[in-house]
Amino acid sequence: MQCNLLIYMLLLLVFLTAPVRAESSSLQRSEQLQRTDQLMAKKLALDKASAELSFNWQKEQASLLQLKANYQAERQLLQLKLHSAGAQSDDAVLRRQSLAKEQAKAEQTTVEYQTLLTQGVASFTQSWPLLPEPLKRSQLQEYRQLTNEKAELAQRLTALVHLLEATNSFDQTFTLDKQILKLNGQDWQAEVLYLGLAKALFRLPDGSHVGMGMPAGKTTTDTWHWQVNDDAQEEINQTFAIYLQQQKASLVTLPLFAQGGLHEKE
Repeated sequence: MQCNLLIYMLLLLVFLTAPVRAESSSLQRSEQLQRTDQLMAKKLALDKASAELSFNWQKEQASLLQLKANYQAERQLLQLKLHSAGAQSDDAVLRRQSLAKEQAKAEQTTVEYQTLLTQGVASFTQSWPLLPEPLKRSQLQEYRQLTNEKAELAQRLTALVHLLEATNSFDQTFTLDKQILKLNGQDWQAEVLYLGLAKALFRLPDGSHVGMGMPAGKTTTDTWHWQVNDDAQEEINQTFAIYLQQQKASLVTLPLFAQGGLHEKE
């Protein structure tokens, strides 16, 4: 603005100090002054418009800069969200893969356990009638659980483990029991001493008869075969006495199980 005023004053001074020609008239000077005023007015209008335009542009530029900053912040936030979502997606994929492996392993284990259970059921179903009576009485509930097809796999496997442990323990010990034996067509209350799973000794309470027993073969419907052997009365009674701690332990020679004279057991 100061520059424009200075130009205007210089022009006015030029016009005022210039030599007045004879042919110039006051009208011409007036017209020149008017044209000068018009030019200055246009100049001032242009300068004003330029100043306003510059001011408006500065305001618009500040607004654009703020808009750009907001956009960059929003873009950064969106990138963080996308990165987080991608990381979560990767974690979800890894978890699904891990669960799939665990599920496949569990299914394979279930198949193996089912195979083991099937074998255990088949084995015990076949050998159960030939097991000693005290063992069958103590493990009857486990055997029923094992052969119960409606029971869960874990329950049946637990029953199988208990049966195997009980059978193995019985086979390694002597077990005294009282049973009713059918000998020579009569029922007798007898004491039976099981020597593991495969052999047993018995004696009647009055000591009139003694004998041995063993599991029956597959060709008969009997569970155990019982044979009277009074010739071994001394040895068998001595074995009972040692087991009951009625005499000191000593070596006893027991007779072998004969093939004839077998008697039914109830």
